[in-house]
Amino acid sequence: MAVNMTWISDKKLTWYESVCMNVLKTGQVPRHVAFIMDGNRRYAKRNHIEKTEGHARGFTKLSETLKWCRDLGVTEVTVYAFSIENFRRPQSEIDGIMNLAREKFELLLKERDKLSEHGVCIRFIGDLSLLPADIQRQTAEVMLMTRNNKAARLNIAFSYTAREEISRAVRDVAAGVSDGHLWSSDVTERLVEQCLYTRESPRPDLLVRTSGEVRLSDFLLWQTTHTCIFFTEVLWPDFSIWHLFSAVFTYQRNYDVIQAARADRSLRRLQHSTDGLLPGTARPSDSMTRPGDSAGESLDSTDSDSECAADDRVDSASQSAAAQKRVQSFLSHLDAARWGRLESLVAEGS
Repeated sequence: MAVNMTWISDKKLTWYESVCMNVLKTGQVPRHVAFIMDGNRRYAKRNHIEKTEGHARGFTKLSETLKWCRDLGVTEVTVYAFSIENFRRPQSEIDGIMNLAREKFELLLKERDKLSEHGVCIRFIGDLSLLPADIQRQTAEVMLMTRNNKAARLNIAFSYTAREEISRAVRDVAAGVSDGHLWSSDVTERLVEQCLYTRESPRPDLLVRTSGEVRLSDFLLWQTTHTCIFFTEVLWPDFSIWHLFSAVFTYQRNYDVIQAARADRSLRRLQHSTDGLLPGTARPSDSMTRPGDSAGESLDSTDSDSECAADDRVDSASQSAAAQKRVQSFLSHLDAARWGRLESLVAEGS
């Protein structure tokens, strides 16, 4: 079986596939789809081929799937390519995967014009420091090369687990407080979320896992709280456009429920963030005449309370603006440091 040697497939859909895709596009199409590409090793065993060949055919399937997603109107795809836990596999298998990664990442660099033509931005998410030095440089080159492409985005989770992602975000926030960039009162759920690898991406609308396993395997645990999750028995190299259509149809059937849950979560987050912003607001009972008070005394008291409440609102707004400024400065500093590390990696390999 010839292995597809491109990330940007030009394979045409059949007439029937095109008709079915156009029908699906009349409904809600997920903007962001994530894939747990599971089953390459079992596919290899079933077909009596080497595990490395199974992974290679998995790449071919990824290329086809990216084309289907693009035709469907999906603008962002995140794929689980290699977990940190995979480093526990036999060294021979790890070496085979790393050699395949070198080949495919080099291909990305050669397909620069195609990536620019389609406006594809590529990001690698995970603890890249665990990878061989030459692969670290390749990933850095690809990210820097495509950083200004805006039409579509491919996130490749390589040397990734959600636990590592969350713990790194927490460490970054803690360092920000320790260094004086942030105040402890600036630390919120939203701030931690803005420090994740996926900080520039919307949450996945749909997550697809192949091979019949019904678990997330430490993938995007923070981001998938209100995501439609589709499990299918098919092994990843056998994944077809019809499996994708089935997943998207499942998403469309559950669209209203998912959106309602997301709206409720956003409302609760907004309510939580505004608690205490108006600490001096007068309670209704404060403006009422207490027994023994004259009407004039009550009016004077009300005027005084109103002035205090207004002052408190001004102070609260000022504090909120200052906090937002600190947070934005911290995030800009964090972003610059991350891009700086990538540039250093490329420079070291020159």
